[in-house]
Amino acid sequence: RGWLTQLPTELPRDEGAWARVLTSGEAYVTRDFQQQDLVPEEKRADIPSGWGGAIIPVYTPEGIVGCLVLSVPLPREIHPSETRLLKTIAEIAGSAVHRMRLNESLEASYLETVIALANAIDARDSYTHGHSSRLAEIAVAIANELAFGSRELENIRLAARLHDIGKIGVPDAILLKPGELDAQEWQAVKLHPETGAEIIRPVQRLREVVPFVRHHQERFDGSGYPDALAGEAIPLGARILALADAVTAMLDDRVYRPGFTWEEVRDEIQRCAGTQFDPKLVEILLRIENRVK
Repeated sequence: RGWLTQLPTELPRDEGAWARVLTSGEAYVTRDFQQQDLVPEEKRADIPSGWGGAIIPVYTPEGIVGCLVLSVPLPREIHPSETRLLKTIAEIAGSAVHRMRLNESLEASYLETVIALANAIDARDSYTHGHSSRLAEIAVAIANELAFGSRELENIRLAARLHDIGKIGVPDAILLKPGELDAQEWQAVKLHPETGAEIIRPVQRLREVVPFVRHHQERFDGSGYPDALAGEAIPLGARILALADAVTAMLDDRVYRPGFTWEEVRDEIQRCAGTQFDPKLVEILLRIENRVK
């Protein structure tokens, strides 16, 4: 506020009144900044005469992280009661910064753990190891054709890496079974999108990714799971994942069959366009096929 708005956003930490505050940790109050010896001679021309104010340190448990600075024109002066109020505001600001840093650290740790967990799940089956990475490449390539922004692309990439994280709750005897699953086993597998969504939901950064993970097994005709959504009611990111996941699964070698050729994949996704897959996304994938083979 006041003349401070004319100053550059980056102020030197080793000179001036704010430098003393950063060093000493003591509040600084003056009637006129221009007349103070703490202001270097060459800087005084930048400060209009008759402006005083206060500089208050902002503390966190890690130390001083900045200053709260207020300037007022004479004859107005900062009263001691206002200095106390500014100190209280600075304490609140410091506490907020500290909580934010703790939260960011916790979020980062949780995200790293979740991704490590997803990688571990991907590695459980030697036949599909690397499935999520290939899926991410195909999904991002499709999203690029839809002119997704950088954050949207990153959401698709994260969703691809995490889409099967809910399989952590599926026993190996079911997950790695070489033959067909019985009805009970199939029900256990069908829970994984919901389980995965709940695992990642606590991470603020992944909130936008949750619907993609939950709905990546929905089908365009409404016959998928867990919510039997159809058409554009299925989030676009989930529709992209559904197509990329199926393509990657077909290309993967399995214990009971070799991977499909691209010609076989092309025939299958064309056959399922409009039933299992969004037909517009199928068109896009076929158009960029040579880029994702």
